[in-house]
Amino acid sequence: MRRLLFFLFFVPLPGAAAGTGCPSIDSAMLMLSAPVPGGQSAAFSGACLCTLIARQPEIKAAALVPLVRAFARHNPVSDTLLFCGWRHRLRRETGSVFAALRHAWKRQHPSLNAALLAYQQAGAADRIDTLCTIFDRENGLDAHILLRWIDAKEVLDDYAPVPDLFCRVISERPQLTPLALNRFETILDELAARRCDTLLQRFAGCPFGKAPQTDTAAIRSWIIEQYGRKGLFSRQLEMVSSLENNGDRRCGLLHSIARRRLERQRYAEAAAAALALYRCTSESERRRGAASLLYESYRALGLNDSAKTWLERAGVTSEKSRIEAIELYQRAGDYAKAAELIPLLPGSLARDTLYLRQLLLCDSLPAALRFVYDDRNALFRSDRHLALWRVRTTLFCGKIDTCLALLDSINVDPAHSFAGELMDYRYWLLRLADFPEALAKFVQIEYTLFKGDLKKAAELFCASGRAVGDAWRIGVRIARLQIEQSEAAAAAATLRCAPAEREPEYLYCMAEAQFRDGAFEGARSVLERLILEFPTSMYAVQGRLLLVRMP
Repeated sequence: MRRLLFFLFFVPLPGAAAGTGCPSIDSAMLMLSAPVPGGQSAAFSGACLCTLIARQPEIKAAALVPLVRAFARHNPVSDTLLFCGWRHRLRRETGSVFAALRHAWKRQHPSLNAALLAYQQAGAADRIDTLCTIFDRENGLDAHILLRWIDAKEVLDDYAPVPDLFCRVISERPQLTPLALNRFETILDELAARRCDTLLQRFAGCPFGKAPQTDTAAIRSWIIEQYGRKGLFSRQLEMVSSLENNGDRRCGLLHSIARRRLERQRYAEAAAAALALYRCTSESERRRGAASLLYESYRALGLNDSAKTWLERAGVTSEKSRIEAIELYQRAGDYAKAAELIPLLPGSLARDTLYLRQLLLCDSLPAALRFVYDDRNALFRSDRHLALWRVRTTLFCGKIDTCLALLDSINVDPAHSFAGELMDYRYWLLRLADFPEALAKFVQIEYTLFKGDLKKAAELFCASGRAVGDAWRIGVRIARLQIEQSEAAAAAATLRCAPAEREPEYLYCMAEAQFRDGAFEGARSVLERLILEFPTSMYAVQGRLLLVRMP
């Protein structure tokens, strides 16, 4: 009984339109066949016609198509009615009905662009999207309408079709290429790198070459630039390397990428681009340029052996390059090679500084001490350099009283690059004056750091224990150097040798070491403690910035 009542009350009878006040299809056809202005035809509205269309396939297209045509002869086919037919276009036998609606709408609206402009001014992006989708299926859209469609897609956050739409704009109107690329770049600026990667890959697959007068080279260069702007370096390098039949252009782009990455201190990426540049050419001048870029990148990364190899390939003929080579050989521990090049330099402050540095690195401390007091060397041409190297040499030689006397006689300018080093020496020599063993360890650690042996310096520090209450400061200094050399795990181990849980600088350094080592939970815990307990510290500010970068 319930089923019968439901059928009677809720299922519309055949031929009757669902909805209050709507006539049946037969009645509507009679009304539309002999309309009276403001009378019978007005009684059959577009909403009623939409209701009948929605009942497909119950009502056959053969009955609906004449009704749609009759309706269109005496009534406006609104966008709403057109959209109603579009929503039901996938129903069986609806195609011819929708075609009749679309034909009537086009006859009554000769300008699609005017309709789109009205919706754009009203902020109806969804209606723009629907109209463009409808008429794109028929015979395509011109470039200006496609640009309006792209604007609507951006508002709707529907970016997947955007690359194909820009491709069509450029293919149809190559002269609009600069406008289209500028518009596309604006969209990419608003999106995350991963999303940009997908869009750029789709855009790169566009068959630009099939459209005449299209500047495909400019488009490829633009895509390569966008990969670089969004930090998608591997994609950028891959696309440059895939360029065919234009070795000069490929090499030029690789050189530009390597140089830009080097300027932005992205040294590993600069090295990858420079290596690709070196491999893409047999021209000696370009190879030397690539080798020079590789040398600079590896030197900045602290990979001295690799840097040394590429410096030799870059050529060491000028005085500047010889000085760089000597410094590099000294950092790499290749003192024999450095000794060969030092005599090739003309007499200068640079040559004598490198010679003194060589003596200290080779443990020739007595000879170094004699050299800094020999007024024939060029160090005497600069009071600042002479004072710095005398302090270093007397300290490393264990001449503590002489070193302190020198420090007392120097007027340290905080603006000088080595002012911090001299002030640190003075602080520790006075701080450890009553702790002979700790002082000896400090001198040994400083000398080891000067020689670049971070591992040994960390071992000496950890073996010295906590002879002084603020020994953690030395540990932080060693740890920072280890972090710079990408030895984050070793830096955290160094810091644990002399913990200082109440010191903001120590906490931040520990968090940074753990962060760089991938121990994100530990780093987050330390940073939260730092920010909570020391909110006004400058290290708390840095900690907040580091916390934002946590994955």
